[in-house]
Amino acid sequence: MRRSIFSNLLILALTVAVVIGAFVSFQRKRSSFERIDFTFTRDNGVIVVKAVDPGSGAERAGLRPADKIWMIGETPSTEVEGLQKTLRRIGQSTPLVVARGNEMLKLTYRVPELKIDYPYLILSFIGFLYLAIGLFTLFRGGKRESTLFFFVTLLSFIVYVYTPAGDIDFTYKVLQLVEDLATILLAPLTLNFFLVFPRPIVRHKGLLAALYLPPALLAAWDIDVRPDGVGLPPGSGTPGDGTTIYAAKCSGCHGKSGREGPNDRLVGRLPNDAFPFGRDGNV
Repeated sequence: MRRSIFSNLLILALTVAVVIGAFVSFQRKRSSFERIDFTFTRDNGVIVVKAVDPGSGAERAGLRPADKIWMIGETPSTEVEGLQKTLRRIGQSTPLVVARGNEMLKLTYRVPELKIDYPYLILSFIGFLYLAIGLFTLFRGGKRESTLFFFVTLLSFIVYVYTPAGDIDFTYKVLQLVEDLATILLAPLTLNFFLVFPRPIVRHKGLLAALYLPPALLAAWDIDVRPDGVGLPPGSGTPGDGTTIYAAKCSGCHGKSGREGPNDRLVGRLPNDAFPFGRDGNV
């Protein structure tokens, strides 16, 4: 059975929306490659240091929390919009003019090396290959099986390319929601495809629809904890208890001090990250 023009237009619109989301996700992830080793806020446009990573280049340069950076190179900080890009454009060693109390200091800050997530780039490339194969199959064949296969590749594309990064804002939450839904639906949709292609094994539509019941229950039961703490139960215990629990259950993904990875950095993240319990670089 051939797809209608309306179905083709709907699939096209959905694909365009997913690809736009992928480029947004990729851009946010790419920005994390350029992270600097101190966090900051602004006071009337002036950059104010919030926290400095222990043992970092920023600490060795002499930056301290509450320092006000007035000049970056020869540019007033009030005129700097993208701090990471500005620091890298000036060069590896960047002169800073800093106000600390009533004292004006001249410091030289060395920009950290780019931390490129090569596995993510490889997976993104694979994801785009999946999408290209799916589109080729979709427009070469107009039957139900080719449509099913396309959605398998589309969900695979989302799983490979979408990765929430940066500020935990509305965009972050949308990207995370789309990624979670794609992850949940990919397995039953793939099974559905192989049950009807190349030779139908299951013809009863009710049985095929039942494949999607476990993912629906999983989505309803989803207890993921977001980086901003949403999803956690009410807190209790002492810092010592938390240290023991973190070492046993969290350090394998986030590192001994919450900085090393391989998963999200918990302490001293990107500037302006909406991450309440990661704001204090000494935590």
